[in-house]
Amino acid sequence: MSDDASTPIQNGSAMAATPAIPENYTKEIALEDIPTLKDAMDQFLSNKMVETEVFLRYSDPQKERLYFTLGMGLIHFIKGISSFTPEASFAFADALPLLHRAVHVASHHRKHASIFLFWKSRRSWYASMTPAELHAELCYAEMMALRAAISIAASQDYLNLIREALHLKTAVGIFRSLYSYIQHLDSSHSKQPLPGHANTVPPAPLKYQDPSIDQHMRSGALFGTGLSHLILSVTPDPLVFLAELIGLKGDRRLGMQILLGPGQWTKETDKPGIDAENEGVRRPLADFTLIAFHLLGPLFTFESIDPVVASKVSAHVLERWPTGVFSLLAAGRLAFNSGNPEKAIEHYTKGAELKFGEGDDYKQLTHLCTWELALCNLTLRRLDEAGKWFKLLMENSSWSKAVFTYGYGICLFEQGKGLEAKKLLATVEEKRQKIVGRSIALEKACSRHARRILNTPYRQIEHTLPTLTFGAFWNTVQHTPPQTLEDTVLPSIRKAQTKHDSLDKTVEGWWDDWCILKWLEGYVLRWLALPDVDSAFKSATSPKEGSTGTLVKQAEECFQAVISPSAAAKINLEHWIVYQCHYDLARVYARSGEVGKAQEQLRIVLDDNDPSLPRERKNHYSLRTEIRFRARAALDVVEVGWGLGGIGRL
Repeated sequence: MSDDASTPIQNGSAMAATPAIPENYTKEIALEDIPTLKDAMDQFLSNKMVETEVFLRYSDPQKERLYFTLGMGLIHFIKGISSFTPEASFAFADALPLLHRAVHVASHHRKHASIFLFWKSRRSWYASMTPAELHAELCYAEMMALRAAISIAASQDYLNLIREALHLKTAVGIFRSLYSYIQHLDSSHSKQPLPGHANTVPPAPLKYQDPSIDQHMRSGALFGTGLSHLILSVTPDPLVFLAELIGLKGDRRLGMQILLGPGQWTKETDKPGIDAENEGVRRPLADFTLIAFHLLGPLFTFESIDPVVASKVSAHVLERWPTGVFSLLAAGRLAFNSGNPEKAIEHYTKGAELKFGEGDDYKQLTHLCTWELALCNLTLRRLDEAGKWFKLLMENSSWSKAVFTYGYGICLFEQGKGLEAKKLLATVEEKRQKIVGRSIALEKACSRHARRILNTPYRQIEHTLPTLTFGAFWNTVQHTPPQTLEDTVLPSIRKAQTKHDSLDKTVEGWWDDWCILKWLEGYVLRWLALPDVDSAFKSATSPKEGSTGTLVKQAEECFQAVISPSAAAKINLEHWIVYQCHYDLARVYARSGEVGKAQEQLRIVLDDNDPSLPRERKNHYSLRTEIRFRARAALDVVEVGWGLGGIGRL
């Protein structure tokens, strides 16, 4: 953005109403900037993003104010992540120096210890700090964590990954130490003894809080600690070893309880226990983290998902920032997860049409809504509309052009536009990206399937349903209205099966497509019979397909047919479908109360031990990490049961 972008301030925009900025800045008055930053965050979440950035930049031209550099660091972090490209985009290049500067500023504000103070405990060390020094400690951890995260995303080597992981460990250690210190003060103030170690207990209710710790400090310690627990608890298998090696572990349930603290959310009330005027500056971050996990978590896990909390917090942020892109995303995903894609489309359309002022630095945020619009239309089987949104992403978004191109290509393919589709699918491979030097699993899977479509005679594959397979990975089928599943989706699958059975079985890839179609049939029958417990749809007799018990039996038979030696051993490329069927069969068993059978199927996935597959394919197939991650989450729930609220979501 050019320096002449000071117009929003000069013209008396909403940013001009922010609290006065103290002059003659010194680190002792750092906390006087917090009301200004809080107002700036409110403007940012109301889509005045360009104005907010300009305001912070021109309010701190020397980049020396603790909380203004924190705000600018967060803004550039969001811009960097939303503008990701494999070449470490301009936003990465812009963000890293600023984050380096922010870490330096926070370090300058911290209390520096002499060698004699290293014998003090963390608690007594924090007790010796001024409020400004405590805030500097928190800001230092936050900026170090942001810098490490964006450095990892921009990196292409493992050495940098390890170095930044150590920086993350330092940041997490500070968050948790501050949280423990605050818990100790609250316990002493309220004379309520902690039932365990201070770092393993949920935050204190408002009436028990020590007033010597302001809400800005409190919300930051809670947000950092809760988020670190949450992220570490969902770390995929390849990174678990590294996290444990450097001593990082997460407790998901504790993390979610801690994240409720900044807003004082409880099960008993629909409104937060603390209002916007008295909240901490980091409270909105905690609220949006709660929303993101409860609404997007079902894509990869089942534990600790609570749609009631998601509904409360989403309603609050939508009321507070009704035109904000993040609020509209929350409202749309809540409607989608509840089985109302039409309502979701209304929210996402508003988000996709948002304008952010000068330049297109923040336009990528609207592409989140565009992506969701594509998925909603896949859910409703409106392939022409879904293709329109995939095309927009393919042409304008910088996230994953390989996936967007594949999505647009298969929409055209299923509409009978084979030549145009194949031209697009031929470009998927060259558009793939890497993160930390590693391929992205979904892009790799899209590339492989695109090659299959390109290398297979059109007549042999024209009837297959790649959009349905693609959508199932994103949970579109389970959120599809039952009438659409019965009237549109299931008939199209069975029509495709009939056509496929008439083709030459000796052609390479015939069994791959047969297995995928059989899996899709079972997958749809399973969701008709056993809807998600949080969905608006309820399990009931289907007038077209039969009773719930009949549907469950038919779904089991479909999955068993795929994993049988007569089919699985003949698969040429799509070996992932065998493990996917073991996983889905386990979910059906779990919902039917057959826990032992469910565990057996899930252990086959986790042990890479399907007896029908050749040895070289047992642990080497597309989407292996993703399928195993979901299987691990499902096994955890099956072994514990309803206590985690998970079996009903299997």
